[in-house]
Amino acid sequence: MKQERASGRRAPGREDGPTDRLIDILQCLTHDTPRLTAAEISAATRVPRSTTYRLLARLEHRGLLARDARTGRYFPGLQLLKLGAVASAQMELREIAHPVVMELLRQTGETVNLSVYHDGYRVCVEKADSIHDIRGVIHVGTPYPLHAGAAGKAILAFLPREVVDRIIREQRLARFTARTQTRRASLRASLAEIRRDRVAVTVGERVDGATAVSAPVFDAHGAVVASLTVSGPSFRFTPERIKEYRDLVKGAANRLTRAVGGQPPAAGERVTAGSS
Repeated sequence: MKQERASGRRAPGREDGPTDRLIDILQCLTHDTPRLTAAEISAATRVPRSTTYRLLARLEHRGLLARDARTGRYFPGLQLLKLGAVASAQMELREIAHPVVMELLRQTGETVNLSVYHDGYRVCVEKADSIHDIRGVIHVGTPYPLHAGAAGKAILAFLPREVVDRIIREQRLARFTARTQTRRASLRASLAEIRRDRVAVTVGERVDGATAVSAPVFDAHGAVVASLTVSGPSFRFTPERIKEYRDLVKGAANRLTRAVGGQPPAAGERVTAGSS
């Protein structure tokens, strides 16, 4: 890696906030330069050495970096490795899910999406748009609530009870449409039904005029990690099609669960991710 003398000045167009400097330090560690001294990091980031030492100490304290006591070189810490493992697992899930998503699109002609659970929300990581001009719309990378819509409920229903309680308490069941379930009792009854059937169906809960059918995806411990969903305008989701889509989506989610080495929890059981 080419290194430049620390000058305390930033390259043109670069931000100079503390968060940006922390990110710059972390990005110094690459396959070519996995271990660096504080002086090398200071030179590479153009951050003064005194500031570099302070930021390195903070990163080391939080477990994002570790320091070799013998050489004084810094390298990725345990917490950074854990984050990398999470990102890697999601990338692997996307790759495995892609053919399943495309097959559901072929079978239904409707928008299909794979959403993962993240910090109290669901985030779409893979999707295939409907063949129709009027279609369900979802944005990759955007967090969506868990209590409104089938994709979120298929995840929420299988989270540990204490996690569900925290999400309900912190998010306060915000209303998106007249059909959004904002009463705890009715939401819990809905989640119990989803746990029983292993599939969720909602009409107009998050978006007026939209219907969705979703099923959970589980990891090797039986913990829910994602949901697989077909969605579109309610006028195309007739009772006959909803019945058909329930079977298709549930079957596809089960195949995806097996493909990632997962297994559904026992009836009535809710498992914390990473438990055994």
